Amino acid sequence: MPVAMSRVLDAEWIAANFISSSLFLTVVLTGLFFLIAAVVELSGCAWKRLRGKCGTRASLLLAYQIVTCTGNLMLAVAGFAAWFSWSPYAEVSHKLTAAERLWGRSAYIEAFILVPLAAHLASDLIMYISLAELRDPMLVLHHAITGALTYFALQPVPFVQHYCTFYAGVCELSNVPLALVELCKLMPSLRPSLPRGAEPAARLLFALSFVALRMVYWPIVTVQYWRDSLDALSGVLPSQLQMFFYLGSNAVLTGMQLVWGLKVASRLLAELAKLTGLAPATSGAKKDE
Repeated sequence: MPVAMSRVLDAEWIAANFISSSLFLTVVLTGLFFLIAAVVELSGCAWKRLRGKCGTRASLLLAYQIVTCTGNLMLAVAGFAAWFSWSPYAEVSHKLTAAERLWGRSAYIEAFILVPLAAHLASDLIMYISLAELRDPMLVLHHAITGALTYFALQPVPFVQHYCTFYAGVCELSNVPLALVELCKLMPSLRPSLPRGAEPAARLLFALSFVALRMVYWPIVTVQYWRDSLDALSGVLPSQLQMFFYLGSNAVLTGMQLVWGLKVASRLLAELAKLTGLAPATSGAKKDE
Protein backbone atom coordinates (compact mmCIF):
# COMPACT_ATOMS: atom_id res chain seq x y z
CA MET A 1 0.00 0.00 0.00
CA PRO A 2 1.41 3.48 -0.86
CA VAL A 3 2.73 5.46 2.09
CA ALA A 4 0.19 8.29 1.60
CA MET A 5 -2.76 5.87 1.60
CA SER A 6 -1.42 3.88 4.53
CA ARG A 7 -1.29 7.06 6.60
CA VAL A 8 -4.89 7.88 5.71
CA LEU A 9 -5.87 4.55 7.30
CA ASP A 10 -3.30 4.59 10.13
CA ALA A 11 -5.18 5.50 13.30
CA GLU A 12 -2.02 5.84 15.38
CA TRP A 13 -0.45 8.24 12.87
CA ILE A 14 -3.61 10.36 12.60
CA ALA A 15 -4.03 10.50 16.38
CA ALA A 16 -0.37 11.46 16.84
CA ASN A 17 -0.87 14.31 14.36
CA PHE A 18 -4.25 15.40 15.69
CA ILE A 19 -4.01 19.13 14.94
CA SER A 20 -2.60 18.79 11.43
CA SER A 21 -5.08 16.00 10.63
CA SER A 22 -7.99 18.11 11.87
CA LEU A 23 -6.82 21.14 9.88
CA PHE A 24 -6.41 19.03 6.74
CA LEU A 25 -9.92 17.62 7.04
CA THR A 26 -11.31 21.11 7.73
CA VAL A 27 -9.72 22.31 4.48
CA VAL A 28 -11.19 19.30 2.63
CA LEU A 29 -14.70 20.00 3.96
CA THR A 30 -14.42 23.71 3.20
CA GLY A 31 -13.14 22.91 -0.29
CA LEU A 32 -16.08 20.55 -0.78
CA PHE A 33 -18.39 23.44 0.15
CA PHE A 34 -16.98 25.69 -2.58
CA LEU A 35 -16.92 22.85 -5.12
CA ILE A 36 -20.60 22.00 -4.57
CA ALA A 37 -21.61 25.67 -4.71
CA ALA A 38 -19.72 26.11 -7.99
CA VAL A 39 -21.28 22.99 -9.54
CA VAL A 40 -24.78 24.17 -8.62
CA GLU A 41 -24.12 27.65 -10.01
CA LEU A 42 -22.87 26.18 -13.30
CA SER A 43 -25.76 23.73 -13.55
CA GLY A 44 -29.05 24.33 -15.31
CA CYS A 45 -31.18 23.86 -12.19
CA ALA A 46 -34.04 26.35 -12.17
CA TRP A 47 -34.12 26.49 -8.38
CA LYS A 48 -30.52 27.73 -8.17
CA ARG A 49 -31.97 31.24 -8.46
CA LEU A 50 -33.83 30.81 -5.18
CA ARG A 51 -32.71 32.66 -2.06
CA GLY A 52 -32.69 31.92 1.63
CA LYS A 53 -34.58 33.86 4.28
CA CYS A 54 -31.76 36.40 4.49
CA GLY A 55 -30.99 36.48 0.76
CA THR A 56 -28.21 33.88 0.60
CA ARG A 57 -27.96 32.06 -2.74
CA ALA A 58 -29.44 28.57 -2.95
CA SER A 59 -26.11 27.09 -4.04
CA LEU A 60 -24.42 28.19 -0.80
CA LEU A 61 -27.17 26.88 1.46
CA LEU A 62 -27.29 23.57 -0.41
CA ALA A 63 -23.50 23.27 -0.23
CA TYR A 64 -23.60 23.92 3.52
CA GLN A 65 -26.20 21.21 4.14
CA ILE A 66 -24.31 18.66 2.03
CA VAL A 67 -21.03 19.41 3.81
CA THR A 68 -22.50 19.31 7.32
CA CYS A 69 -24.41 16.14 6.40
CA THR A 70 -21.12 14.63 5.17
CA GLY A 71 -19.53 15.42 8.54
CA ASN A 72 -22.47 13.87 10.41
CA LEU A 73 -22.37 10.77 8.22
CA MET A 74 -18.61 10.28 8.76
CA LEU A 75 -19.10 10.41 12.51
CA ALA A 76 -22.14 8.12 12.42
CA VAL A 77 -20.41 5.45 10.32
CA ALA A 78 -17.27 5.51 12.51
CA GLY A 79 -19.40 5.48 15.66
CA PHE A 80 -21.62 2.57 14.58
CA ALA A 81 -18.63 0.56 13.35
CA ALA A 82 -16.97 0.91 16.75
CA TRP A 83 -19.93 0.85 19.14
CA PHE A 84 -21.51 -2.24 17.58
CA SER A 85 -18.15 -3.89 16.74
CA TRP A 86 -18.91 -4.23 13.03
CA SER A 87 -15.19 -4.32 12.32
CA PRO A 88 -12.46 -5.93 14.48
CA TYR A 89 -10.31 -2.87 13.70
CA ALA A 90 -12.97 -0.54 15.07
CA GLU A 91 -14.08 -2.64 18.00
CA VAL A 92 -14.94 -0.87 21.24
CA SER A 93 -15.22 -3.48 23.96
CA HIS A 94 -18.29 -3.33 26.19
CA LYS A 95 -16.51 -5.54 28.74
CA LEU A 96 -14.24 -2.74 29.90
CA THR A 97 -13.92 -1.75 33.53
CA ALA A 98 -15.31 1.60 34.66
CA ALA A 99 -11.78 3.02 34.80
CA GLU A 100 -11.11 1.86 31.23
CA ARG A 101 -14.36 3.39 30.01
CA LEU A 102 -13.42 6.71 31.61
CA TRP A 103 -9.65 6.92 31.14
CA GLY A 104 -8.88 4.42 28.37
CA ARG A 105 -7.30 5.73 25.16
CA SER A 106 -8.26 4.53 21.68
CA ALA A 107 -6.29 5.56 18.59
CA TYR A 108 -9.32 4.60 16.48
CA ILE A 109 -11.63 6.96 18.38
CA GLU A 110 -9.11 9.80 18.27
CA ALA A 111 -8.45 9.33 14.55
CA PHE A 112 -11.91 8.54 13.19
CA ILE A 113 -14.24 10.28 15.62
CA LEU A 114 -12.43 13.12 17.42
CA VAL A 115 -10.44 14.34 14.39
CA PRO A 116 -13.55 14.40 12.11
CA LEU A 117 -15.54 16.00 14.93
CA ALA A 118 -13.01 18.82 15.31
CA ALA A 119 -12.96 19.38 11.53
CA HIS A 120 -16.76 19.20 11.34
CA LEU A 121 -17.12 21.83 14.07
CA ALA A 122 -14.49 24.10 12.49
CA SER A 123 -15.99 23.97 8.99
CA ASP A 124 -19.47 24.55 10.41
CA LEU A 125 -18.26 27.61 12.33
CA ILE A 126 -16.71 29.05 9.15
CA MET A 127 -20.08 28.73 7.43
CA TYR A 128 -21.99 30.08 10.44
CA ILE A 129 -19.92 33.25 10.20
CA SER A 130 -20.18 33.46 6.41
CA LEU A 131 -23.89 32.73 5.80
CA ALA A 132 -26.48 35.11 7.29
CA GLU A 133 -29.14 32.40 7.74
CA LEU A 134 -26.81 30.46 10.02
CA ARG A 135 -25.72 33.26 12.36
CA ASP A 136 -27.49 31.84 15.38
CA PRO A 137 -25.75 32.47 18.75
CA MET A 138 -27.12 29.18 20.09
CA LEU A 139 -25.52 27.23 17.24
CA VAL A 140 -22.20 28.93 17.88
CA LEU A 141 -22.49 28.25 21.63
CA HIS A 142 -23.38 24.60 21.02
CA HIS A 143 -20.35 24.13 18.76
CA ALA A 144 -18.08 25.95 21.22
CA ILE A 145 -19.15 23.62 24.05
CA THR A 146 -18.74 20.57 21.80
CA GLY A 147 -15.30 21.82 20.81
CA ALA A 148 -14.33 22.09 24.47
CA LEU A 149 -15.60 18.54 25.06
CA THR A 150 -13.47 17.36 22.14
CA TYR A 151 -10.40 19.02 23.68
CA PHE A 152 -11.05 17.53 27.12
CA ALA A 153 -11.41 14.06 25.59
CA LEU A 154 -7.69 14.40 24.80
CA GLN A 155 -6.14 16.75 27.36
CA PRO A 156 -4.63 16.69 29.90
CA VAL A 157 -5.21 12.93 29.73
CA PRO A 158 -7.47 10.79 27.49
CA PHE A 159 -10.97 10.89 28.96
CA VAL A 160 -14.36 9.22 28.19
CA GLN A 161 -13.24 8.26 24.68
CA HIS A 162 -15.35 5.12 25.01
CA TYR A 163 -18.46 7.26 25.51
CA CYS A 164 -17.46 9.66 22.73
CA THR A 165 -18.07 6.77 20.37
CA PHE A 166 -21.76 6.92 21.23
CA TYR A 167 -22.37 10.61 21.91
CA ALA A 168 -20.27 12.01 19.05
CA GLY A 169 -20.63 9.05 16.70
CA VAL A 170 -23.75 6.90 16.92
CA CYS A 171 -26.08 9.77 17.80
CA GLU A 172 -25.05 11.77 14.74
CA LEU A 173 -27.10 9.43 12.55
CA SER A 174 -30.27 11.32 13.48
CA ASN A 175 -28.78 14.51 11.99
CA VAL A 176 -28.45 13.00 8.50
CA PRO A 177 -32.16 13.21 7.51
CA LEU A 178 -32.33 16.54 9.35
CA ALA A 179 -30.26 18.12 6.55
CA LEU A 180 -33.20 18.30 4.13
CA VAL A 181 -35.54 19.52 6.86
CA GLU A 182 -33.12 22.30 7.78
CA LEU A 183 -32.57 23.24 4.12
CA CYS A 184 -36.33 23.76 3.69
CA LYS A 185 -36.39 25.79 6.89
CA LEU A 186 -33.56 28.05 5.70
CA MET A 187 -35.01 28.31 2.20
CA PRO A 188 -38.82 27.80 2.30
CA SER A 189 -39.15 28.65 -1.40
CA LEU A 190 -37.38 25.36 -2.19
CA ARG A 191 -40.30 23.21 -1.03
CA PRO A 192 -42.31 23.35 -4.31
CA SER A 193 -39.22 22.18 -6.25
CA LEU A 194 -38.71 19.02 -4.16
CA PRO A 195 -40.09 15.60 -5.15
CA ARG A 196 -43.50 14.96 -3.64
CA GLY A 197 -43.21 13.62 -0.11
CA ALA A 198 -39.44 14.23 0.21
CA GLU A 199 -39.63 16.67 3.11
CA PRO A 200 -42.28 14.71 5.10
CA ALA A 201 -40.20 11.54 4.62
CA ALA A 202 -37.08 13.32 5.90
CA ARG A 203 -39.04 14.64 8.90
CA LEU A 204 -40.32 11.16 9.67
CA LEU A 205 -36.86 9.56 9.42
CA PHE A 206 -35.39 12.30 11.60
CA ALA A 207 -38.10 11.91 14.24
CA LEU A 208 -37.83 8.12 14.37
CA SER A 209 -34.03 8.15 14.60
CA PHE A 210 -34.05 10.99 17.17
CA VAL A 211 -36.51 9.19 19.45
CA ALA A 212 -34.68 5.87 19.14
CA LEU A 213 -31.14 7.19 19.62
CA ARG A 214 -31.55 10.28 21.78
CA MET A 215 -34.62 9.59 23.88
CA VAL A 216 -34.37 5.82 24.37
CA TYR A 217 -30.73 4.79 23.92
CA TRP A 218 -29.10 8.04 25.16
CA PRO A 219 -30.47 7.76 28.75
CA ILE A 220 -29.34 4.12 28.95
CA VAL A 221 -25.76 5.04 28.06
CA THR A 222 -25.92 8.14 30.28
CA VAL A 223 -26.91 6.12 33.35
CA GLN A 224 -23.80 3.95 32.92
CA TYR A 225 -21.61 7.03 32.31
CA TRP A 226 -22.85 8.72 35.49
CA ARG A 227 -22.46 5.53 37.50
CA ASP A 228 -18.86 5.21 36.32
CA SER A 229 -18.17 8.89 37.04
CA LEU A 230 -19.74 8.97 40.50
CA ASP A 231 -17.82 5.85 41.50
CA ALA A 232 -14.61 7.48 40.27
CA LEU A 233 -15.21 10.57 42.41
CA SER A 234 -14.49 8.51 45.52
CA GLY A 235 -10.90 7.99 44.36
CA VAL A 236 -8.02 10.11 43.07
CA LEU A 237 -8.86 11.76 39.76
CA PRO A 238 -6.23 12.36 37.06
CA SER A 239 -8.09 15.61 36.30
CA GLN A 240 -10.96 17.09 38.28
CA LEU A 241 -11.56 19.74 35.59
CA GLN A 242 -12.20 17.09 32.93
CA MET A 243 -14.52 15.15 35.20
CA PHE A 244 -16.70 18.04 36.34
CA PHE A 245 -16.77 19.77 32.95
CA TYR A 246 -18.02 16.57 31.31
CA LEU A 247 -20.56 15.85 34.05
CA GLY A 248 -21.98 19.38 33.83
CA SER A 249 -22.04 19.35 30.03
CA ASN A 250 -23.65 15.92 29.94
CA ALA A 251 -26.38 17.06 32.33
CA VAL A 252 -27.12 20.11 30.16
CA LEU A 253 -27.02 18.16 26.88
CA THR A 254 -29.21 15.39 28.29
CA GLY A 255 -31.77 17.96 29.37
CA MET A 256 -31.67 19.51 25.90
CA GLN A 257 -32.22 16.10 24.28
CA LEU A 258 -35.30 15.51 26.41
CA VAL A 259 -36.77 18.95 25.69
CA TRP A 260 -36.15 18.63 21.96
CA GLY A 261 -37.28 15.01 22.07
CA LEU A 262 -40.69 15.88 23.51
CA LYS A 263 -41.24 18.34 20.64
CA VAL A 264 -40.05 15.81 18.06
CA ALA A 265 -42.21 13.05 19.56
CA SER A 266 -45.25 15.34 19.57
CA ARG A 267 -44.78 16.10 15.88
CA LEU A 268 -44.14 12.43 15.13
CA LEU A 269 -47.40 11.40 16.78
CA ALA A 270 -49.25 14.10 14.84
CA GLU A 271 -47.76 12.90 11.55
CA LEU A 272 -48.58 9.26 12.34
CA ALA A 273 -52.14 10.29 13.21
CA LYS A 274 -52.46 11.90 9.78
CA LEU A 275 -51.12 8.81 8.04
CA THR A 276 -53.50 6.50 9.88
CA GLY A 277 -56.47 8.82 9.41
CA LEU A 278 -56.93 9.43 13.13
CA ALA A 279 -56.56 13.18 12.74
CA PRO A 280 -57.31 15.72 10.00
CA ALA A 281 -54.33 16.98 8.00
CA THR A 282 -54.77 20.48 9.42
CA SER A 283 -54.26 19.37 13.03
CA GLY A 284 -50.56 18.65 12.74
CA ALA A 285 -47.71 20.63 14.16
CA LYS A 286 -47.12 24.04 12.67
CA LYS A 287 -44.54 24.00 9.88
CA ASP A 288 -41.30 25.89 10.18
CA GLU A 289 -41.31 29.05 8.12
